[in-house]
Amino acid sequence: MSTVRNVEEGLPSGRNGRERPFLKWAAFLVIVLLALAIRVPRLADRPMHTDEAVNAYLIGKILEGEPYRYDPTDHHGPLYFALSDGICRLAGSGNLAALTAEELRLPAVLSSLLGILFFIPFSRVAGAAAAGFAALLWALDPLCVYYGRYAIHESLFLSLTFGFLVSILLARSTRAAGWFCMAGLCAGAMIATKATSVVAFAAAAAAMISLRGKPAPGWREAVLFVLSGAAVVLLCFTWGFRNWSAFGEIFAAVGHACSRAGGQGHEKPFIYYWELFLGMSSGPPTLALAIAGGWLAWRGTAHREAGRFLSIYALVVFLLYSLIPYKTPWLLLNIWLPLALLAALALSFLWRRSRLLSEAAMLVLGFFISKDLDDRVFRHAAGESNPLAYSHTSEDIRNLSGTMERLQKQAARPLRIAVMADDPWPLPWYLRSYPQVGYWRPGDAMPEADIVILDQAEAERLQLESKGWRPSIFCQRPGALLLIYERAGKAGR
Repeated sequence: MSTVRNVEEGLPSGRNGRERPFLKWAAFLVIVLLALAIRVPRLADRPMHTDEAVNAYLIGKILEGEPYRYDPTDHHGPLYFALSDGICRLAGSGNLAALTAEELRLPAVLSSLLGILFFIPFSRVAGAAAAGFAALLWALDPLCVYYGRYAIHESLFLSLTFGFLVSILLARSTRAAGWFCMAGLCAGAMIATKATSVVAFAAAAAAMISLRGKPAPGWREAVLFVLSGAAVVLLCFTWGFRNWSAFGEIFAAVGHACSRAGGQGHEKPFIYYWELFLGMSSGPPTLALAIAGGWLAWRGTAHREAGRFLSIYALVVFLLYSLIPYKTPWLLLNIWLPLALLAALALSFLWRRSRLLSEAAMLVLGFFISKDLDDRVFRHAAGESNPLAYSHTSEDIRNLSGTMERLQKQAARPLRIAVMADDPWPLPWYLRSYPQVGYWRPGDAMPEADIVILDQAEAERLQLESKGWRPSIFCQRPGALLLIYERAGKAGR
């Protein structure tokens, strides 16, 4: 009976019907290496996005010894900065100037790989075949790969969300105290990463309520869950118990998050995520498989409990994120996650019924995934036609950086650089190695400087061309220009 059950669930079994866990771990190790091999190459090729540059500036201050202070108005939670601090120090960086693009983005890569480890326990609720297919999708899917190479919080948040979902499913089925603790740890880490964790919690609660047949957790389990989560929140937001004022700022962040949800210039229509997902080559086949996986679960054909939970969770997450006016493409990852898991359930069903059919489905899906990887992840990573490259820094920023290097080589001393722009990012990243750089607000009096960098509005206000300054024009991002002004023949002399 054991052997029959294992084969039906897609688990490897030995002659005596016993599982061979080393094969499972070996398979997932191969998938981790595959994910790493896809995410690491050409990691510095893409220009630095504004959000990455902001995170780099904050990480640089931490590396230089400044105590971290949680900002309730922006920058999300402290956990990603703590992770980046440790990884960048291990890589040998001690300040912002020494930080490379590869080192800055490496924490995001490792955060993305973290999620693959949760597929081992996921196999206990969905079977090894479904877990294996889902891990492959995680390793290869263009959304996961693209933002797994972005120095932002999203990859870490996605991995923690998956860990949270797996833990509550296992806690419900096993009633083991360890899984309640793990669910609490993941929930606390999610809160310490992004305020949008409340959306995942609401969707998970709705999905859990939809499941019947088992009693609700007792007070002991609830206490374990809450204490585990509170411990992580306490440790992270106080920055290792060194900043206790952060607790008041957590509550202040709630009001800011509600205000930010209104759009703040990022308003999109309800169908934005639907159009974005289906606009990708791999989107329609993934969605078709996800629908099939949910349908099979509600029919009771395959992994009934996990499939029903994930289908309700996917629907609620989609509705909540679609109803919120504030939308950015990386938030689509939170909708993609349950869809990918449901798609894996469908593939595992095909695997049990017909290896040929499942292999054909994976080949078709793999073809469309490879097309998106080539086009959107690597070839046109920062292109205006790429919807994943949201308000992205232009490739022309490299020409600006090259111009600054040329001017510095021509100068007899370190250049005094003044930046006057409403939104100068990501210039603080590209000017991080220059010792004399200052940033002024639009409308301020122009300081003494060898080089002045202005946005369009400031260039029109100051009219430096009429005062003997020579401009060079560069594209900062779609619809935004930067102008470098130098005194003809006098810069730095």
